[in-house]
Amino acid sequence: MCARPVRRCSSSPASEFWAKETLKKMVGIEGAAVSGMLNVLANKLAPLFIKQYSSIVGVTKDLQNLQDLVEEINHWLEKTGYRAMDSSQLFNWLRQLKHVVYDIDDAAHKIKAVKERFAAIVKQTADFSAIVNSVPHGLPVSHINRTARAIPTLPIVDEALVHGRDQEKHEIISKLVDDNNRQIIQIVSIIGLGGCGKTTLAKLVFNDGNIVKGHFEVRIWVHVSQEFDVEKLLEKLFEAISGEKSGHYPLQQMTKTISDKLSGKRYLLVLDDVWTEDRIQWEEFIVHIKSGAPGSRILLTTRNRKVAEVVESTDPFNLLVLSDVDSWAVFSQTFGMSIKGLDSEFLEVGREIVNKCGGVPLAIKVLAGVLRDQGLLEEWKAMRDSNLLHVEEKEEY
Repeated sequence: MCARPVRRCSSSPASEFWAKETLKKMVGIEGAAVSGMLNVLANKLAPLFIKQYSSIVGVTKDLQNLQDLVEEINHWLEKTGYRAMDSSQLFNWLRQLKHVVYDIDDAAHKIKAVKERFAAIVKQTADFSAIVNSVPHGLPVSHINRTARAIPTLPIVDEALVHGRDQEKHEIISKLVDDNNRQIIQIVSIIGLGGCGKTTLAKLVFNDGNIVKGHFEVRIWVHVSQEFDVEKLLEKLFEAISGEKSGHYPLQQMTKTISDKLSGKRYLLVLDDVWTEDRIQWEEFIVHIKSGAPGSRILLTTRNRKVAEVVESTDPFNLLVLSDVDSWAVFSQTFGMSIKGLDSEFLEVGREIVNKCGGVPLAIKVLAGVLRDQGLLEEWKAMRDSNLLHVEEKEEY
């Protein structure tokens, strides 16, 4: 052992490597847990507005502010992919965030203090991003140099890993290929809770080889996310259609390329994760894709029914949560083969945990990943007994 406090132990390269690998693993687990809890938390905050806390003066506004902060943090986590700082910094930051999330169950009494702590953590994300954006090119910062831009969602999915969505897939496809409606652009919207599988369902439809690929002459996938900037959206659409980088062309040329590529073609455009409720912005965008042939379709995913109304969706589709059977199938598959060796006590607690996830696939997958590394029954029970796990099955659309 090292003599303290006079000197430090020297460490070999091998020990340093394993220390770093262990820390990376801890960051991954911590990050997955926090991300999952934030999704669950976002679903818990909305009902608080209309329950017992609404009678407490000032709490409703504070809850709205807190929900905005939660969404900002989760959006930042999604953008960075946990790469905005070195592992030790990120691990400590995630631990701070998790402790704040745990306090939310006592929100009516601690709401102002909790909001202040969230605000402080949000400020840290801004500080880290500012540092990243100021780093000169050429320095060894490959692990953080993608912070400033969102990581796009790709339309790739392993259908064998998706449970309980066959019926929904066929219903969406039937709406998309229905020739009775000759409207040039028909919009089908998938509406549902965050983490309930909207994007996964859209991917299943997009990649369908039996009907969709043969029916549509052109298929385009664009990930939108919270910022609905018409110019940036057109750049993404141009890149998806042409396969070229948008930075090489002026906007006028890109819009002409989009119009020319779609002209007279029956296309399917997937707009994944749309948040805008601004009808003017939507109309500014939609005018650029009206050159398609009759039967062209837009498949849009959103958490908010109001978005579907703004874009005048012809077929809003409410995506329900998974059944208990499918929820357990998702948990078992994510947990892995080792689930077969679990004692009956672990399985019983595991099922109780899954039931409290309310059929939300993302929450189930995150918890399965976390529990896989928890070998004590007490740890499973602690997770089960956490009020944070209960996902409200209703959302104000």
